[in-house]
Amino acid sequence: MTLLVLHLAAVLLAAIALWAMRHEITEKAGNDLDWVLGPALAVVVAAILLIVSPGKRFELWLAGIAVGLLLGAAAAFLASYLAARYLVIRFYKAPRSIHLDMPRGQNPRRTLVH
Repeated sequence: MTLLVLHLAAVLLAAIALWAMRHEITEKAGNDLDWVLGPALAVVVAAILLIVSPGKRFELWLAGIAVGLLLGAAAAFLASYLAARYLVIRFYKAPRSIHLDMPRGQNPRRTLVH
C-alpha cells in the first residue's frame, strides 16, 4: 500500500513540476518561484523513485547520476566562459572601442575583437 501511495505521489509531484515549468513552453517570463519549483520537485520525484526502488536497476541510476554530473560540469564550464568573456569585453576591450576615439567621417579600421 505504501508503494502505491509513493508512486502516486511521484506522479502527482512530476505533474506539478511540469505545470510549474509551463512558462518555458509559452515563452513568458516567470517569477523566482517558477524557476525554483520545477527543478526542486523533479529532485523530490527522483528521490521518491530511488527510495521506492532500492537496488533495482542500480546501473541505470548510476548512469543517470554520472550523466547529470557531466551536464552540470559542462554548464559550469560554459558559465565561467561567458563570465570571462563579459569581463574581457567590459574592462579590456570596451575602453578601447572604436566609438570613443573615432573622428567623424573616418574609419579607424578596428573593432571590439581586434
